Amino acid sequence: KAYELASSQVADGAHVDREALKAHAVMSGIVANCEGQGNPARRPGADWPPLSPRRSEYVRPVGDEVLLAGMAGPNGTAEGAGPAHSAETQDPERWAATVERMRELERAAARPGLCGAGGGRAPPPMASMVMQYFRRAANIPRIMGGMLAYLKDTPAEILINNDSGSDHAAWLRAMPPPASAVRAVLVYSNDIHEIRAYNRLGLLASAELVVFMQDDDVPVVSGRWLTRAVSLLHKFPQMGMLGGYRGRMDDGKKLKTNNANDGAKYGAEYEKDRYKVTKPVPFKEKELGFPFMWIYKVNMGPLLVRRSWFEHLGQFHLNFSCPGDPGIGFDFEYSVRLWHENVRVGLYDPLWTHHVHVGTQVKSLSKMSAKKNPMGTVWVNERRNNLQLYHMYPKLHHVEGTRLARALWKELQHFKVVAKYQSKRQG
Repeated sequence: KAYELASSQVADGAHVDREALKAHAVMSGIVANCEGQGNPARRPGADWPPLSPRRSEYVRPVGDEVLLAGMAGPNGTAEGAGPAHSAETQDPERWAATVERMRELERAAARPGLCGAGGGRAPPPMASMVMQYFRRAANIPRIMGGMLAYLKDTPAEILINNDSGSDHAAWLRAMPPPASAVRAVLVYSNDIHEIRAYNRLGLLASAELVVFMQDDDVPVVSGRWLTRAVSLLHKFPQMGMLGGYRGRMDDGKKLKTNNANDGAKYGAEYEKDRYKVTKPVPFKEKELGFPFMWIYKVNMGPLLVRRSWFEHLGQFHLNFSCPGDPGIGFDFEYSVRLWHENVRVGLYDPLWTHHVHVGTQVKSLSKMSAKKNPMGTVWVNERRNNLQLYHMYPKLHHVEGTRLARALWKELQHFKVVAKYQSKRQG
């Protein structure tokens, strides 16, 4: 009864009774107590990154009240009680601070070094590629070969977390030569799973542009996916994340099965969607001329983020993947969090090849059949994590957040998907 009561209240947008919600969380078994189950070498809760006081509730100690965690609003109050979110009435001081921050980063990269008398320090790389790897040895030469062939003389870095601690020889063979402009770092932080690996390597990254990618995403060898991303981030300093796969506008109905929204879906490899619901990006930026759109939520693989915002806002939320569980919805949560902070989220198609499942499959992928079982790990995590968004962002998710993204479409031009683009996408 408590489960049905809280679910109906959430679905109707009504105020949720805290006791009913707590009973809902406990009785339905969708809240896992993660505290102390992380890296055993760290004290309980130490995995959580330090945050400023007004954002201390982004990542609060986990227990049976995880679904009740309120998000600090722009004025430091909980439950998103800051000023109303509006695409037309953004805080000009905050935008000015964002633009100045980006300009300062650019000036810092151009300044001569202060250490030593014989020359300046090397400028930071143009981009930091961050990848989580788990037992896909056959994908290593394809992914690394594609990245190195594309980057060539571009100053960039590749950070890989070998989560499985395997295939060391294959990784050594795939590393760039010493004379290359691309430097690579192979990290062995085993069995910490996707979200924690991205957070740790994201802080290790040297570039302001961090490209989070998966071990089954193969970058295109030719094309301009990186220069286009940089162009968009320079054009829109208020954009904190650019999705490179697919995204959603939550303009549909909330599904009772998994608490998701069946709204419009856009993005890459739309012709491969077995459900035939994904549409190509329908807009382009007026001056840059390639497909791009503002979107409410984006899917992982790849995610291109500004490191400064990523660090400032507390990184990916660890509660979306308890140790041993697959990470589901952390990309959606970070998208919503950016909109909550008046920072935009965009979507474009870098023309990568996605879901190249070669070699041993990740354990969490083998659990996808668990969706058939109401108590399966994937099903429970997806249902729990989708529900969390409604309680973390009660004034934003999902109606107001979708409205914010849609209001920005007037800045863009419609893009007609012509045969030339389709052949390039399919190739």
